[in-house]
Amino acid sequence: MFIKGLAVGIGVVLFIAIATRDITLINRYATYFGLGCWLLSGVFSGAFVSGHQNRANFSTETKEDRKERQSLTLACFYAGIPGILVAVAIYLITK
Repeated sequence: MFIKGLAVGIGVVLFIAIATRDITLINRYATYFGLGCWLLSGVFSGAFVSGHQNRANFSTETKEDRKERQSLTLACFYAGIPGILVAVAIYLITK
């Protein structure tokens, strides 16, 4: 469901960018998408908490919860890569 929503959102942005002939629109939203996914990946991984909080979270979660959280972290990180690559490519092309 999430992937379908992303595909529709990207399609709408692409359609609007082509209709208005504004490639910077694609660059802006690709950047926001990539950085947003990487920010979510950091939140899910626990990168933004202190050592004490991280230790407390580690000791209270089960192996299944930890595996699910790590899977979600990697999925968000990998989902952000295409957005960043598109943003960098468009930046280099238009520069």
